[in-house]
Amino acid sequence: MIMFLEYLQESTTLLVLVVTFLLCLTARRIMEHGHGKRYPPGPYGLPILGHLPFFGKYPPATFRRWRSKFGNVFRIRMGSWDTVVLNGHNVITEAASDDAFSGRPDFVSRSVMNEVYGDSQITLAPFDHNFIQNRKITARAIGKFTGHLGTSTQGLIIEETKLFISVLLAKEPLQPSSLTEPIYTTVGRIVYQLLYGKGNGDLIKERLDPILRATERFNDINKSGNPADVMPWLIYVLPWKLRQLKQSLLEIKRFSAKEIDEHMQTFCDDNIRDITDAFLSHITSKPTLNDGIDPDMRARLNATLDDLQGAGLETTSKYLRWTFLYMAVYPEVQKKIQAEIDEVVGDGRDVTANDRCQLVYTDAVVQEILRHAPLAPFAIPRFTVKDSKVSGFDIDKGSIVFFNLNSIMHDTEYWGDPDNFRPERFINVRNELIRDKCRRVLAFGLGRRRCIGQQLAKLETFLIFANVLQRCTVVKPDDEDLDLEPVTSLVYCPKEYKVCVTQRLK
Repeated sequence: MIMFLEYLQESTTLLVLVVTFLLCLTARRIMEHGHGKRYPPGPYGLPILGHLPFFGKYPPATFRRWRSKFGNVFRIRMGSWDTVVLNGHNVITEAASDDAFSGRPDFVSRSVMNEVYGDSQITLAPFDHNFIQNRKITARAIGKFTGHLGTSTQGLIIEETKLFISVLLAKEPLQPSSLTEPIYTTVGRIVYQLLYGKGNGDLIKERLDPILRATERFNDINKSGNPADVMPWLIYVLPWKLRQLKQSLLEIKRFSAKEIDEHMQTFCDDNIRDITDAFLSHITSKPTLNDGIDPDMRARLNATLDDLQGAGLETTSKYLRWTFLYMAVYPEVQKKIQAEIDEVVGDGRDVTANDRCQLVYTDAVVQEILRHAPLAPFAIPRFTVKDSKVSGFDIDKGSIVFFNLNSIMHDTEYWGDPDNFRPERFINVRNELIRDKCRRVLAFGLGRRRCIGQQLAKLETFLIFANVLQRCTVVKPDDEDLDLEPVTSLVYCPKEYKVCVTQRLK
């Protein structure tokens, strides 16, 4: 009798589970096809966690499998958030041209940033009038400084590249060493001087070092994203993580606020020294500490400078780490670059931006590394600000949207052999860069939310890469196992590696 009751209890429990599953399945089908709407298909996930446990070690590979099964538009769940993943060039460009997809999710991280800066950032700001105006002002400020003073900007990058080369060559030629720290410092020096102006070496180091350390702490906290963003209840489980995030932001803000104060005291509209000056020239005619500026505009400037600083440091430094790793792994490619530089530029002068149109193979390698090595495979998540459609599917307001940029840059139908590293794919029979293919390299995003500093970042990486290879050779150590598999984070980077850097002898 006891055994029968136990069996009956187990059977009842099983029946409840089966009925619950069927009810959930039916509810989902009703939601998918109800109200005349056509929602994207997608895999089934878990309660609470959704599909997060299924992303795997390398999410782009998982998304590629889901795309092959469900098509270019599929639906998943990121913890508490309904999420739509868009794949392929046509689908993503269709959505990128629609302002409905230009929002940002109201993540916990954004709430923390709002506490520090107010609703003034560019990267995570909601899509509204303030964002549009702030982006315009920032674009004009960057253009005013780098456009009118392009020679000065290029000179700064080349000057810092020479210092970087001297650091690399100061090491024992056959002693393998990491490039992470010298690259990070070089990019940091360039970004700092573009934002706040040139200065003597000791002053730059004194001011830059704490900024770099504070930015590193911020990146460490957010290296794989904030889990509370997609599962908000975690703020009660991990309150310390949010406190750390806020503290790191306040620390970064304190440094830029000091720089703004000094610029306001010495600003002259006839002498634009840097991007901060260029920004000030757009928001007021004669800013001084006595007169002050609008508090909202001051907060906007503070947030924007910190945005540019963080993005410039992270993206550019990690991309340069990829470039030199690829050169060590593909020495034959490196030799072809060096031969082209020798023929076009020689060794009597520096490589400049004007040489780029003639350094076709070098530019093709830059494009191929951007395409082949993931930096931000899904970009920063978008958010639908109203009901919309894409590729015939209904996307509800309040949905997270991933632009799977990796699906464009690794599209088999377009590239043929996307997993192979082959720079020649960008060059036509007339030895010209194929512009249509370059436009498919979307490492900096697209649409209203594309990286605002992408042109400056592209100039910086090209000049550093080409001038280093003009003077140096990057060599794989015999006992070093170099791996092109990325470390997944907000910006994907290579695993830590060591190479030998030797001076080229002619």
